[in-house]
Amino acid sequence: MPVPESPIIQCRGVTKFYGSKRILEDFNLDVAPGEKVAIIGPSGSGKSTVLRLLMGLEPCQAGTIKISATVGMVFQHFNLFPHMTAIQNVMEAPMRVLKLSREEARQRARSLFEKVGLEGRDEAYPARLSGGEQQRVAIARALAMQPRVLLFDEVTSALDPELVGGVLTVLRKLASESGVTMLIVTHEMAFARDVSDRVLFMEQGKIIEQGPPLLIFNTPQNERTKTFLSQILSK
Repeated sequence: MPVPESPIIQCRGVTKFYGSKRILEDFNLDVAPGEKVAIIGPSGSGKSTVLRLLMGLEPCQAGTIKISATVGMVFQHFNLFPHMTAIQNVMEAPMRVLKLSREEARQRARSLFEKVGLEGRDEAYPARLSGGEQQRVAIARALAMQPRVLLFDEVTSALDPELVGGVLTVLRKLASESGVTMLIVTHEMAFARDVSDRVLFMEQGKIIEQGPPLLIFNTPQNERTKTFLSQILSK
């Protein structure tokens, strides 16, 4: 793959251990501004760890990570504040961090609720929302900080199957209509193929193969990629 001239994300020689277990080894990655990158691979391959390092939630033991933008992240398990309404969850960080007034934060939240299909659910508490609705609140919450990079960590894996489609529709719209750089860890292969500019296949803490979606899904070159996709796509 050609190296972006001015990457918004740059990882060089990144190594990460949990105890004595090596999760990432000499991991290198450049991501261009506005690029949509899907990260696929078996469980335990280091996909989610990449996102956690990019978000600054954990340190690496070696290597460098450079990000020239604000970053937001949407997690697998929503992580909403249960004592706050949906709109309060979205308003909180803009008021505290960006110092928006309460009315400015409310207007921004309501605009985002329209974007993610949550009109009329402003005052509902998380316990009164479906899993899909909670995840859309989490997406709105990340967008409320107006990040230039968004990280999505298997955002549909905790949802009942009938709720997955609504969340993927929101992400597809976001990918097609915004210039936000997106890194998406997912097991939804059709979604990865549809929304990404580039697909990375990871195993044992390394990028084994990468390329445009059509190349990776139709004519993968690496035998391990071929095996993984044949098993996943046959289910």
